[in-house]
This record gives sequence, structure tokens and C-alpha cells, in this order.
Amino acid sequence: MGADVPSLTVSSALGDTGAELATLATGGACQQAAVVIESACHRISGDLTELSAKLRTAAQMYTDADGRSGTAIDETMKR
Repeated sequence: MGADVPSLTVSSALGDTGAELATLATGGACQQAAVVIESACHRISGDLTELSAKLRTAAQMYTDADGRSGTAIDETMKR
């Protein structure tokens, strides 16, 4: 019933960009850096979109829960 939410770290978001970053010492370093950064941003964006969908699902499950259960959860969270 719970949503599986993976951890998101800088190293997991960047993945294998270390090898790509090593090529920055050669010509066109700025262009290569832009490609690496854009690629990492796309991966992070995709991960955040997926996590956002999981959070919306979890929120909807909470909203749909029985009123008494919701009240019990609210009371527990206030402690």
C-alpha cells in the first residue's frame, strides 16, 4: 500500500558522468560541460517527476482512507 521512493543523491543523479567529465581537459571543454550538465539535469528532472507522482498517489491514498484512520494518523503526527 505504500509508495516505494528511492533515495536521490547527486552521485546517483549524475550516474556515469565521471568519464564524461574526464574529457573536459580536451578541446571544447565548455561545450562538453554543457552536454554533461544538461544530461544530468534531464535525469534529475525525470527522477523528480516520478517521485512527485508517487507522492501524489500516497496523498490520494491518505485522502481516501477511512476517516477514523486519518484522524489517528493526524493525532500521531501532532505528537
